[in-house]
Amino acid sequence: MAKLVPAQVEQLREIGAYLRQLRQQQGRTLEEVATQIFIRPALLHALEDANAELLPEPVFVQGFIRRYGDALGINGIEVASQFSVTPVAVLPDPAAAEADGGNGIVDKQTQHGLKVLSKADPQPTLTRTKLAWLGGGIVAIAAIAGIWGLTRAGWQWPSNWSVSLPEPSLPDPSSETASEPPEPTSPDPADSVTISPAEETPAEDPTAAPVTVQVELTAPSWMRVTVDGETIFEGIMGSGEQETWSGDREVKLVAGNAGGIELSLNGSEPMPLGDSGDVTTLTLTPTTDLNSLR
Repeated sequence: MAKLVPAQVEQLREIGAYLRQLRQQQGRTLEEVATQIFIRPALLHALEDANAELLPEPVFVQGFIRRYGDALGINGIEVASQFSVTPVAVLPDPAAAEADGGNGIVDKQTQHGLKVLSKADPQPTLTRTKLAWLGGGIVAIAAIAGIWGLTRAGWQWPSNWSVSLPEPSLPDPSSETASEPPEPTSPDPADSVTISPAEETPAEDPTAAPVTVQVELTAPSWMRVTVDGETIFEGIMGSGEQETWSGDREVKLVAGNAGGIELSLNGSEPMPLGDSGDVTTLTLTPTTDLNSLR
């Protein structure tokens, strides 16, 4: 069952309606297209109706859209790109945002979401400078109040109370021109410190990243799956079944009907493992490029 956010469901609804209209204009039935691209009619029907409860993960849904579009004679990759595999951020409704006085100015809804045009001004805050001025003002007010209180109590300043400030001494210009900068002294070799270069931290081996393989069967096939040298599955998988395997070094697949298996590596776009009826052996590592296997 696909876990789609509302924005993805809206995208799928528009794409499904477009594909259904194009198929009907060509006079083709859903069963004809399903037979051509090896996808069950129930899944294509769910795709046209945007029924997320009956669809697999988004990465496989995108693959179905691509193959459906190719079967109808249009650019399947371009149509599939209109569906977001990763969840789309859901923004508030423009009318609700305006009514609530939200923190952003939101433009009208686009085809697949909302676009924030600008941010509202943040609430004013007291900076350190303002706080310093505020504190200084409080201290000055307190001092004035204290002096006023002493005056009211009859206290008088002593007549001989004075503060003498030293006269600032100016440097003699002649002494500045006559003085010469001291000659630099060479450091004592015994006091010199030898700095050794820091030891370089060895870079992590990029091949240490895990490898994750997802499969979706469009037709029954016998399969054997070996992860990091250990066989974890061997048997027949039915049409519509999905499985995910992860390993640290490699995942090895042996399939009896390569054309009935849609394969995705580390979240990449799914692709057929091979031709219908072919027995295929494939070893996948973190550095494997599925495009080179097409």
